[in-house]
Amino acid sequence: MKNIFLIILISVFIAHPQILFSQEYASLEDINKIIKEEVDNGRSSSIVVGIIDNGTESYACYGYPFEGKNKLADENTIYELASITKVYVSTILSDLVLKGKINLDDLLVKYLPDTLKFADSNYYKITIEQLATHTSGIPTLLGELDADNPDQYLLEMTYSELFAKIEQNKLINKPGATFQYSNINYALLSYVICKVTNKNLEQLFREYYFLPFNMNSSGFNLDKNLEKNLAGSYIRPGVLAPSWNFSSQTFEGAGALKSSAKDQLKFLRKLFYEKSDMTQAAKYATKVFFDSTKIKNTSMGLGWFIISSNDNKIFAHAGSSTGCRTILAYDEHNNRGVVVLSNSSNDITDIFYYLLDKKNGINKFRKFENHDLKAETFNQMKQA
Repeated sequence: MKNIFLIILISVFIAHPQILFSQEYASLEDINKIIKEEVDNGRSSSIVVGIIDNGTESYACYGYPFEGKNKLADENTIYELASITKVYVSTILSDLVLKGKINLDDLLVKYLPDTLKFADSNYYKITIEQLATHTSGIPTLLGELDADNPDQYLLEMTYSELFAKIEQNKLINKPGATFQYSNINYALLSYVICKVTNKNLEQLFREYYFLPFNMNSSGFNLDKNLEKNLAGSYIRPGVLAPSWNFSSQTFEGAGALKSSAKDQLKFLRKLFYEKSDMTQAAKYATKVFFDSTKIKNTSMGLGWFIISSNDNKIFAHAGSSTGCRTILAYDEHNNRGVVVLSNSSNDITDIFYYLLDKKNGINKFRKFENHDLKAETFNQMKQA
């Protein structure tokens, strides 16, 4: 299965509608209606939308996120956020930079074991900023990682195994030359942050976010009480996928966070609406650090994608696990934050843009019709 979130993520922001100053927002009633229609038509088992508009929160929720259909989705239902995890990591990095504990122009090798010897000398030139902006030149995958079960390397690979692979790997571009999204950037960036702070990533998330922001439905490895509220992962409604359980810490910073819509609005509120210990870090992280990505009208902050049109900016990140799709964004000019959570691998990009401006419309999902193929027809297709 090729459903890796690092590949799917990029498609979320390609060919996005123009962002205008005078957005026209759909009513909560209309949003609820559309979500119900999309779930009923088979886009997902459940969809949860959270909106924070000039400080006021609202939610639209529909569907049965759990196997057995014994409970409806709500703002406290927990989903796999996947790559949204990266903006949490990069905002911690920003805080460490502002406090003088790390410099963006520090070389990566300064923080790696000094026993490592790289076949490609360009590895010695990679900076911390290039990891955070996906401009290091490190490829998306390393050789045999592109296998029949490609998500496994995210869940199981140790740092020792990763270091051994990058020692022999050749960069696809010179550091700082171009944008190339890669989970490996955030595995290495997380390693650096943990080394600088002498704490593991889950401890840092707890100290920076979960406790001070009262994010009570968030974590990497959920306890039994929270796990009961974790939405099942589905390739499509009715077809379960394995949930992401990280047995190694290596790629946690690339996609281990699980959380609810309510907690994601708390995160946006503390970063962009209220003065908190992370307000300045968020402002720093959402500055443009690399202005030439492969995505139209989109530049890179530290971890955050910055979608621009005229003077308007939207700071965003999306995520995709084997069976979940997620998008988190803040519209700076209109002071509007949105989160969309779905436990299906089907696309939710149109819902995201509809929340920013109802004129963007919805690409209505067509219900899948299962028609049995005659054996003769099936054999002909196999031989084609």
